[in-house]
Amino acid sequence: MMIADRTIRRHRERRDKITAVAATMFALVVAALAVSPWTTSQAHAQACCTATGGGEFGVVGTCHQAVLTAQSSFEPTVGSYDAEGEYRSFGDAGLYDLVTTLGGGTRFGTERFQLYGSVPLRLQYRDLVGSAATGWGIGDAAAGVRYMVARDNMTGIDWGQPDSYVPFVDLYLTGHIPTGTAPDASNDPAGADITGNGHWGVTGGMRATKFLHIRHVVGAYAELNQYLNRNIEQGGETVSQRPGTELGMGLTYMHIPSVQWSWGAYLGLHVAGDTYQADAAIPDSATRRLVGGAHITRHVAYPFWEVTLSATNDAWGDRGGKNLPFVGPSVAVSVQRNFL
Repeated sequence: MMIADRTIRRHRERRDKITAVAATMFALVVAALAVSPWTTSQAHAQACCTATGGGEFGVVGTCHQAVLTAQSSFEPTVGSYDAEGEYRSFGDAGLYDLVTTLGGGTRFGTERFQLYGSVPLRLQYRDLVGSAATGWGIGDAAAGVRYMVARDNMTGIDWGQPDSYVPFVDLYLTGHIPTGTAPDASNDPAGADITGNGHWGVTGGMRATKFLHIRHVVGAYAELNQYLNRNIEQGGETVSQRPGTELGMGLTYMHIPSVQWSWGAYLGLHVAGDTYQADAAIPDSATRRLVGGAHITRHVAYPFWEVTLSATNDAWGDRGGKNLPFVGPSVAVSVQRNFL
């Protein structure tokens, strides 16, 4: 009876923590939006600035020269997926991350070419059976380049104008830098100090974005992610290890009702091959992740400041993922400073 009461109490405490953090972040966004000034510009100006940057952290919008972005996200873990794709709840365990990410980008030499980067600072709480700990540290950083191959006219499709079918097409290459603490370097039994995967990596991809109408924008992306080998200690010997090559693809949508507001949604699927260790594939170690998200942006003192509330969630339920040790929702608030 006492164990059952303690379990119920812990579930309530976890629910209250999630609710409190989400409510606080939502209140901050509402307050920022409420005090922001309204402008009378037309929606086309908004379209110009969100065409390639909406919902993408640190990416410079079409009519901007540079951006600086700060984001705070709350990421509770609620379950995992095994090798058979079965979802399992974490039950009494409590895993909560508060991540503050700083990033930005700038155009370099031409309006078609830009550089960008980001670095996260992670505060992590782990309450496992018989072990509870809090850890913090820098996570894995990222830096990359992006080039606009083709440009949309942003006025929508006109059936009599062939050039109105041309979308934005961007190619990007992002490097992943292992600045965080890798799992094999952890000194915490609960793993609260693990803030990275320890691998150098690179992601190459292409994103296409098309204005169907001045207020309606659709997009698609495809990318390939490859990590490099690193040596780890296992069983008293040193062996090489690297995650499998990952293919990601997804669809996006954005609606621009006015110069003050925009909102969007996306759905992505990422699959990776088997992990390699000592130059041999580990059987049944391939991963699959289905994730969806949405964001809403309010321009404050347009076009220089904007505030975004976003939420993402891994699929829940059997077959929604595979070999994923941590899955759950994420709620984030970001503030971005644009430079013309």
